[in-house]
Amino acid sequence: MSKLNGKAKAKKRKREQSKRSIEKARYMKQYLTKIVKYDNPILSQECEKISLEEIKGISDELITVLSATKNGVGISAPQIGHTKRIFVMRPDKKENHFIICANPEIVKDNFVEFTDIEGCLSYPNVKAKVKRPWKIEVRYTDQFGNKKERELLGLRARIFLHENDHLNGICLVGQKWEEEQKERFSKKDQEESS
Repeated sequence: MSKLNGKAKAKKRKREQSKRSIEKARYMKQYLTKIVKYDNPILSQECEKISLEEIKGISDELITVLSATKNGVGISAPQIGHTKRIFVMRPDKKENHFIICANPEIVKDNFVEFTDIEGCLSYPNVKAKVKRPWKIEVRYTDQFGNKKERELLGLRARIFLHENDHLNGICLVGQKWEEEQKERFSKKDQEESS
């Protein structure tokens, strides 16, 4: 008799876990819809400085949206509809540690460059080879208003530069993708006219 109770309890627990998983997926999906896609003109606008009072609200929203993504390592304010100079980085998705960078500045970036594959949440399923410095020196304000100066290497440097580009109305992944599309259609037109 106790085995049946144990099996019944296990089934009930499994159903409840499944229900919670479905609810969580729905909850997270609503945040994914906040991500501005490539055809939105806000992505090509230069952002304005953010005040200390605005940092908390926008950084919380950025963290929530980035947390909802499966593979996102960074997101900038224009990608969720704000033209403010702030972005959030999550270089290690396992740790889920977020770095808030408000009013970022690149102090030095003339180091050895390397090419790697980048993606962009505003260009879903698009990847492009982008050349960036391996090391950079940066300055930014954190969520508490503290000024930070850091040396960033590898992936952290790449994420910082990618998100900072968004604040300047630039998306190299998008530009490379658009160039490839134009080239592809140009070749197709040439083939059809021959």
